[in-house]
Amino acid sequence: MEKHYEIIKAHFGKRQFSIEGLDKALGVKASSAHLIVRELIKSRRAVRIMMGAYKLAEAKESAPQKEINRMRRHLASILTRKFAFTGLSILEPFIHHMPYALIYHLFVEPGSSEEFKHEIKVPQNTAVLINPALNEIDIMLNNTKIKKIVVIRENNYFYSSKNGLASIESAFIDLFFEVTREKMPFIKTDLEEIIKSLALNGMINYSRLMKYAKIRGIQGELRLFLKHISKSVEIPKEALK
Repeated sequence: MEKHYEIIKAHFGKRQFSIEGLDKALGVKASSAHLIVRELIKSRRAVRIMMGAYKLAEAKESAPQKEINRMRRHLASILTRKFAFTGLSILEPFIHHMPYALIYHLFVEPGSSEEFKHEIKVPQNTAVLINPALNEIDIMLNNTKIKKIVVIRENNYFYSSKNGLASIESAFIDLFFEVTREKMPFIKTDLEEIIKSLALNGMINYSRLMKYAKIRGIQGELRLFLKHISKSVEIPKEALK
């Protein structure tokens, strides 16, 4: 397997590849190429970015901050309601320029926001707000020493979430929605930096990304956004159609 990995790395580098291209590069049958890719994905040395399209993974991985994990574990231990930390809760490690305030999103099932607000244990100088408008967030940040806010929103958007954490793709779509609808103070160009970092590290499953964008009704907007990004980083052509 190590020999195959090195050949793939030398042949494709950071570029995406298909099974057809892989079997030719390795000189093996398509069935063998499928098995090799499966093992690389299992060992986290490759990722599937779309149906039939793969890419070698780079070293960087996504892991939520310790404080998010502490909150998540506590909530999971006492509440049976559905929830998922999303947005910057997941994507904070990919922010290039740290904003003056961090907004962590917590999506919870309808009718449960007060329960979550009551039970959540947040770090010092962190506020918890239920479904706030942008001006409410701004007032909080401009008139207090609070620099971190957990925003709780009630909805049924739990696609591709597991153990109280949204996937990278779901977290990005949720963040994209919040920023473009001006529901949180976050510079739109930082969205570009986040998606570029994720793309360059081969961390995006574009099929999952586009599916959730469709669920949230922003598939067209996302395609335009990705077309703009594709001028500087490689985006699968299938995601731009």
